[in-house]
Parts: sequence; C-alpha cells; structure tokens
Amino acid sequence: MGQKELNHERLIGILACPVCKGKMHARGSSFNCNNCGIVFSQGNQRFLDFFPKEALIKSGEYKKWHQRQDLFLKWLHNVWSRDLAAESYAIYDEFEESIKDMPCSLTLDIGCGDGHLRSRLKGAEYIGIDPFEGWILEERPGFMGEFFPVKDDSFIFIKGLGEYLPFREGVFDSVFITNALDHGSHPLRILEEAGRVLKPGGRLNIIHENPSLTRKIMRNHLKGNLKMFARKIRSLFLLRDFGVVHKAVTLDELNHWLDKRFTKNSRLSSKKTHIFYYCLKK
Repeated sequence: MGQKELNHERLIGILACPVCKGKMHARGSSFNCNNCGIVFSQGNQRFLDFFPKEALIKSGEYKKWHQRQDLFLKWLHNVWSRDLAAESYAIYDEFEESIKDMPCSLTLDIGCGDGHLRSRLKGAEYIGIDPFEGWILEERPGFMGEFFPVKDDSFIFIKGLGEYLPFREGVFDSVFITNALDHGSHPLRILEEAGRVLKPGGRLNIIHENPSLTRKIMRNHLKGNLKMFARKIRSLFLLRDFGVVHKAVTLDELNHWLDKRFTKNSRLSSKKTHIFYYCLKK
C-alpha cells in the first residue's frame, strides 16, 4: 500500500499559527492567523512556508539561528559522503524493522530532509517539515539515490521549525524525529511541540545519535593516505563546528523528558552509534 494523499481541506483543518497556535485561514497566496494577525506569504508551489522569521527576530534568536543553519549546510556539504550515507542507511534499515508494521495514518516527520523516510511508511498520510527547502529544490548527490531513494511524486513539505510547529494540538497519529533532534536550536522545545501535536496514545519515534558518533566521524576523517591529507585536514577543521550545529542532548535529559509524558521503549542500534525510541503518549 502506498502513501495516501492528504487533501487540501484536511490540511487546512489541522493547521495552526506556529507562533501563537491560533486558527489559520487561507487568503489568496498567503495564510493568515486569526489570532495574532501574522501573515505567511506563499511564494513557491513546491512547499508551504511557515518559517517563523518574525518570531525569531523578535526573540533575538534569528541571527544566531541563521549562523547555525549556514554552518550546518557547510558541514553537510563538506562532510557528508557515500560512506556516511551507507552507514546511515544501515541504521534506518535497522530502525525500519520496528516500524514496518506500525499503523501510521497521519504522520509528521520533523527534520524530514528530502522525505526519504516516507518510502518506509506504508499507508501513511505524510507531512514533512524542515527549515531548508533546498532538500526538495536542489539536486541530490548521486550516491543518495542509491541509499535513500525518494518517490517521484511530491509530498507536503513545510518550511518551518520543530520548535514552532504550525499544527493544532492532538492531530497526529505518529511523529518521527530521526537524526534531527540535535540539529535544532532548542531540542527540548522540539520535543514539547512533538508531544503537543500528537493525539493521546499517538506514537513518537526517535533516532538519536550517541555521543560516540562524534568520535566515529573523527576517526573516519583520520583514515586515508598522504595523498588525501589536505582534504582530511580541511574536513577536520569543520569538526570544530560539530558542537555548534549539533546541540547536545544527553540521554539523561531525553529519558527524563520522555518518562514523564510517554510510555517508552528504547534500544541501542547494533551499530552502537544511535538509540531508537518508540514511545506512546500518555
């Protein structure tokens, strides 16, 4: 069974202002909040834009967020490789064993990237949210198609932040955060938002990186011969930014937050770099 298409009326019915959570309505080429009056203009038919720029500017967070985003894209461009894609694919393959028979229904993927997760979710009404629209607008590296094929059909991609989800409370049957929690500015706020939009009994699924992953990447970049030395050193300098573009979320923090709100199951990946969480909202 393939993906179900989410119709326009159903989508409008679950949207909310990402900032104040007020009711949204469509007006021409924009979405307006009935409560705070904020307007989200829509300039591209490939995605919906609910990026809360005004809220970030008002809070004084926008400049810092923008710097982190630029560093992340630079890090991704220079460090992401076929070898790391293969390792990541193996982790998702292992993760899929525990979700392949899970009834997904209405599903949100926070930090969705190019939406490759949806190929592993059968029968889901899939929505992806990510702050970088280039995932769907720019050409993917050739090796990505080998490990992370994406469907030719489009999906509902929302440009936005996990800390400011543009949805009403209690509307999703499942939420996924896979290798994305530590990319946000406020990981615990992302978890709060994920819990808010889940229905009671809804399922939160997380792939979270172990601290050992940093050391593994460092070891990978130390390998190689003298001919590649200059490139390796350049990549190593980028690891200075690893702690900037990856916000540390300790396992104690994550477990403490989940235990208060969810019935939690977790297990360590056989690759020893990630932990899988499968949690039901209380």
